[in-house]
Amino acid sequence: MQALTTPAETVSFIRHVVFELDVNFHPDTDFMDYTRRDGTPSFNAQAADELNAALAQAFRVCDLYGADMYDLALSVVQARLTT
Repeated sequence: MQALTTPAETVSFIRHVVFELDVNFHPDTDFMDYTRRDGTPSFNAQAADELNAALAQAFRVCDLYGADMYDLALSVVQARLTT
């Protein structure tokens, strides 16, 4: 995954997680904790580590730009609920 350097890239990351990976995303949830309906992990350890690293980077970007990670995530999740 490419480095996140702006709030817009952070939103793109969240959109990828929500719409493409089909995750009911919350910024405080470790990607190892997401499961499918049958209880199996949504991600293997390597994928979860990569996504967690990107999430940590997204938080740093938000801090740097004074953006609110939770507001950004909420806007994407709300958009998902209306589609």
